[in-house]
Amino acid sequence: MLLPELAIFDMDGLMLDSEPISYISWKGAGKAFGLDVSDEFLLSVTGTNMALCGERFRREYGLDEAGAEAFFRLREQMEDEYAAKNGIPVKKGLFELLDFFGRNGVKIAVATSTSRERAEFRLKITGLSGRAAGMICGDEVTFGKPHPEIFLKCLERWNCPAERAMVLEDSKNGLLAAAGAGIRCVLVPDLQAPDAESAALAYRVAGDLTEVVGLFAP
Repeated sequence: MLLPELAIFDMDGLMLDSEPISYISWKGAGKAFGLDVSDEFLLSVTGTNMALCGERFRREYGLDEAGAEAFFRLREQMEDEYAAKNGIPVKKGLFELLDFFGRNGVKIAVATSTSRERAEFRLKITGLSGRAAGMICGDEVTFGKPHPEIFLKCLERWNCPAERAMVLEDSKNGLLAAAGAGIRCVLVPDLQAPDAESAALAYRVAGDLTEVVGLFAP
């Protein structure tokens, strides 16, 4: 496998083991609002930005816009308080992979569905600030994953053709977005094993980030 010029990392569930924290906050906010937020719904919105997630949430649970906004404020407050108190674990092999790409001249970018303010907070508390050339966030695109916009913006910003880039993703929505942008994607599943469609669409499927370095071994 040839080294890319640009490696585009998803953040939550790929760089950070933050999805379990997200689930705790979803369930906690749901309890406060008298809603049973299902695992199936949460898996369906994993990797999407707030706009798309909010739209699906209102449709699924019958909240109006004001109610949904109040729900998300509580959910984000619970999530951020938990992260500030307990920290956020970094995925196994992340620092080694970042170092490997750095030694080999691969530019690193982050493409996350999380808002910039919250993404910067997460990278700061995990010691990852400054490890990437830059970041494009969920509140900086019109369409969230699985739409390819965020990855197309990465290619444009870092002046890299799609065939010389690589995406690392944990979710099916992210994988579909990468495929839509014409970028090979290494899938590192987090909460859910890949289905047949995902396994076929991914350039490679890795058990964790420690395996990714081995893909480039001579």
